[in-house]
Amino acid sequence: MNGPTESVRQQITETLKYLLNSHGVSLLNQPLRLEGWLRDVHPDLRAPVSVVMECVHTGVYLEKGAIGDATAMFSVRGGVSPQWSDFGVRIWRDVLKGHQLEKKVLHAKGEGEMIESSRQTVELMLGTYRDAI
Repeated sequence: MNGPTESVRQQITETLKYLLNSHGVSLLNQPLRLEGWLRDVHPDLRAPVSVVMECVHTGVYLEKGAIGDATAMFSVRGGVSPQWSDFGVRIWRDVLKGHQLEKKVLHAKGEGEMIESSRQTVELMLGTYRDAI
């Protein structure tokens, strides 16, 4: 696939809306489960699903403000082209419209114990692995 299309954006947006409405926004605390469902429903849309999930992993889906600013931030944090960054940011803006989300998303660590998710750039996350080689 060369680039995102409007029909692909609509397909993924509708799937995400359905999943969040039927399972709640707490599904965002389970990114592997969310990604598994997206890949099951859209097995032929590998790149778009990866971009949508990268928005979750980098935390850009929580950003408020101008779409252009969030797109630029996602492009830097996720190492994603501006065209695909815009695609991912717009999908999450559409999907989360009307949902109340906190700026800090918490992921369950164990029974009752919570840890704050980290939002880091690709360089910060992968730099330690590169240095070990």
